[in-house]
Amino acid sequence: MLAAPAPPKAWWWRAPPASPPAWLVCGFLGFGLLWPWQTVLNSLPAIQLLFPASNGLPTYAALAFNSPQLPTHLLVLAQGHRSSPALRLRAGFLCLAAVLVALPLGARNLDQEAGDDFVFWCCALAGTATAVVESALFGSCATLGGALAARATQAVLAGEGVAAVLANAAQLSLQAGASRDVRGLLLEASFFSAAAVMLLCAALAVPRFAAIVEEGAAVEPASTGGAGGAGAPSAATAVASLGEAAALVRDLLRAS
Repeated sequence: MLAAPAPPKAWWWRAPPASPPAWLVCGFLGFGLLWPWQTVLNSLPAIQLLFPASNGLPTYAALAFNSPQLPTHLLVLAQGHRSSPALRLRAGFLCLAAVLVALPLGARNLDQEAGDDFVFWCCALAGTATAVVESALFGSCATLGGALAARATQAVLAGEGVAAVLANAAQLSLQAGASRDVRGLLLEASFFSAAAVMLLCAALAVPRFAAIVEEGAAVEPASTGGAGGAGAPSAATAVASLGEAAALVRDLLRAS
């Protein structure tokens, strides 16, 4: 007796008309997840020049970015069932867009004391929003189960890798061939372009990603479920976030 054919999985590589393929959507969301951190990280030395009396501002700003992430993951782990992953993704990306617009404007127009506080709290808010996006994104990928979860996670990580390479290449080219005034303009442009990417993620990529998760769960249901609801992060995700944050802070402390 012939076995029934396996369900088609071509949706992962070939999208319906007028829709991007799933791997591209996941990769773009991964790009959007890491791009704000790379933008802020590369801008901290330039922001330090605006506030010369603030010794160690890059280190404190990096700590402000990373410190809220583990508590935010734990909060989403406990209360994630009260909201959908798509809602958390949209809220996180919109919050990141607002911070990316406000931070360079505030740093340029505020005085020493107010500017220090403004940069610190902007970084803390951006770190919190990043954790919200990260938990919803990887938690949703995990609900696919099996090979589809692995493909989705790999696509997200590939997008993060592209963001890191492009951000570092842009920073190197900026330092190599631009005057201080031109660097300031390009720095603001990098913030505004990153904010535009966040808006694209919230408006276009998140709805498509929600459809991907729904369709992929129907093709290959997840083998395990959690009490936190669809898209809720696991404890392992929170622990991994803590390890990443600690490594980043350690590298920044060594560099300073």
